[in-house]
Amino acid sequence: MTPTQFGRDTITPWTQQVAMRWRPEVRFIEARVEVLKLLEQKGRLRSFKLGETEITVRLSQYSELDVSVDRLVLRVLSPLESMDVPLSAVKDALETIRPTAIRHIDAAFTHVVEVIGDYDQLRQLAGEGLFPWWPAPITDWALLVDGTSEDGRTTSKCEFGVINREEAVERVTRSIGRTSVPQLSSARPYIQGLPVPEVALFADSNWERDPRPPVTKEAAWDYFATFVQGVTAEANALVLRLHAAVTSSVTTATKLSASR
Repeated sequence: MTPTQFGRDTITPWTQQVAMRWRPEVRFIEARVEVLKLLEQKGRLRSFKLGETEITVRLSQYSELDVSVDRLVLRVLSPLESMDVPLSAVKDALETIRPTAIRHIDAAFTHVVEVIGDYDQLRQLAGEGLFPWWPAPITDWALLVDGTSEDGRTTSKCEFGVINREEAVERVTRSIGRTSVPQLSSARPYIQGLPVPEVALFADSNWERDPRPPVTKEAAWDYFATFVQGVTAEANALVLRLHAAVTSSVTTATKLSASR
């Protein structure tokens, strides 16, 4: 059965962060003000901070955007956020700056999906079911896996395991973890306000691609949007498979234990 979250018939990331990097552009120094003016005209400028080489914009309660001479970073800090406003702001920023020679793009997602059962027992049984070759009793575990996207064009890294409610905030904000993605401390108050499950599967996945050849300024937004749509779908599908594997492994380990 597919888990449901926040009134949706599917799972959704609890946090999202997407970064695009390009060759440094001096003309950004002037374009940054144009970006702010455009976002203000369209009602997407909740607050902002203007620096010499970077602007930081609060787009909504749950989303923020950084743009500098060589990169753009979008952060969505809650699963309650619609992606319409954040993505529209990215489109405006990229079409205003028109960066050339885009060299890298990456996205990171955290997921929390409820698993029914006792926390200690689930960790033990899921570990025994997933790693039957382990030569000793398992009390806790977390696995970090390197891989690629389905088409092989994007490298991926995912850490997952079974957590309890007390661990969720630290995991989602990456105060602890092994994926090398920057912490999301600004998400902490929003995650604390969510209905966090007593026990859950947690997954932190990172997806990276170096375009070859570099993406041109005319194609920047389309490339960004296509990449985000693709890796979001892959991340969600990966977590669904992990959730199914964890619940299935618990069932398998329970049957094996009962037959001994």
